[in-house]
Amino acid sequence: MGRELIVVEARFSPEGEVTPQRFEWQGQMLPVQGIGRRWTEQRERCFNVMALGGRVFELRLDEERLRWSLVRGPMPGMVV
Repeated sequence: MGRELIVVEARFSPEGEVTPQRFEWQGQMLPVQGIGRRWTEQRERCFNVMALGGRVFELRLDEERLRWSLVRGPMPGMVV
């Protein structure tokens, strides 16, 4: 799967912490049920998130353009 721009609803804390809440995939808004690894890579905030059914996706936030993208997913059998 290539990189795909997506819609993400996220919570931003006063300290600058970003927490994805829901994201669009295949025309549906999927709630985030769990967040695993978080890391920063070349001005992007990266997240492994678990959606309904235990499916794991990699979401990235471009900190300069404030655009979200889906990089990988769903990844079955991966632990968040």
